[in-house]
Amino acid sequence: MKKYYLALSDTVKGYLLMSGFIFSATMAYLLIDLVFRQYPQISPENAIFWGFGGAAIIGLFYFVSSTQKRNLVVLEFKKYNLFIIAVSLFAVVGAMLWFWAMSAASGGIVSLLTKSQTIFAFLLGILFLKEKFSLKEGFGILIAIMGILIIANLEGEISSVAVLATLTSSILYALQSLLVKKAGTHINAPIFSFLRVVVTTTILAIILLSLQRITLIPPLAFLTLALSQVFGFFIGRIFYFEAHKFLPISKLNMVTLFTPVLILIGEFIFWGDTISWQKLIGSVLIIGGLCFFIREQFKLKKT
Repeated sequence: MKKYYLALSDTVKGYLLMSGFIFSATMAYLLIDLVFRQYPQISPENAIFWGFGGAAIIGLFYFVSSTQKRNLVVLEFKKYNLFIIAVSLFAVVGAMLWFWAMSAASGGIVSLLTKSQTIFAFLLGILFLKEKFSLKEGFGILIAIMGILIIANLEGEISSVAVLATLTSSILYALQSLLVKKAGTHINAPIFSFLRVVVTTTILAIILLSLQRITLIPPLAFLTLALSQVFGFFIGRIFYFEAHKFLPISKLNMVTLFTPVLILIGEFIFWGDTISWQKLIGSVLIIGGLCFFIREQFKLKKT
C-alpha cells in the first residue's frame, strides 16, 4: 500500500489526504451536534474542554507507549515549541467561537459558514505566499461561495451573532493554515497534531480554572466529545497538515467545501432535519464550484 502511495503524484496525494480530512471533519461535526442535541445543558466552553481533554488523553496512551515515540515527541516540541504555542493560541480562540456557534445552530449551517475560511485562506495565500490562480479557478470559487451564501441565509436557523462568531473563527483557522504552510511544512503531522491538542487543552484549563467555569458532564457526553475531537482535532488535522506538503493553501481550503454537504446529508439521515430547496440549491452550487475548481487545477498541472 505504501509503495502505491509513494508512486502517486503530489497533487493526487494531496487530494487523497484531504478526503481523509473531510471524512474525519464530518464525523466530528455530527458527534458534536449529537451532544448539543442530547445535552443542551452543557456549555460550549465545557464541551470544548472535555472534548479536547479526552482527545489528548487518548493520544497520550499512544505517544507514551514506547521510548522512541516519547523521544520523538520531545524532539518535535523542542524544534517547534514557539510555532506550536502560536498555532494553539489561535486554535483556542477559534475553537471557542466555533463551539459556541455549534451550540446555537445546526452543524450543517455552521459548517457551511465555516467554509468562508476558503475566502480568507485564498486571500492570505495570494498576499503572503505569492500563490497564483487562474480566472477559471476563481470562477469555481465564486460558484461555491454563492452556494455558501444561499445556505447561510436560511431564515431562523442561525443568529447574526452566531454568524459573526463563525466568521471570526474562520479567519483564525485560515491564519493557522497560513502559519503551517509558511513555517511548518517539515513538521511530523501526527506528533504536531498531538502536541497541538495537548497545548490547547492546557491553555483552556488555565483559562477556565481561573474563571471557575469547569463543570462535570455526563460520561457518555464526555466519551462522545472525546471521540469527536479524536476525529476533528487529531486524525483530521493529521490529514490536513500532511496535505499542506502537497497542495497550495487556497486549494486545500477549497476542497473542504465537501464537508458541509456531507454534514447536511448526515443530519437528514440521523435526525430528520429537512433539506429545503434553498439548502439543495446551495449544496449543488458548492459541489459544482468545487468540481470545476479541481478540474481546472488538474488542467494547470498537466500544462
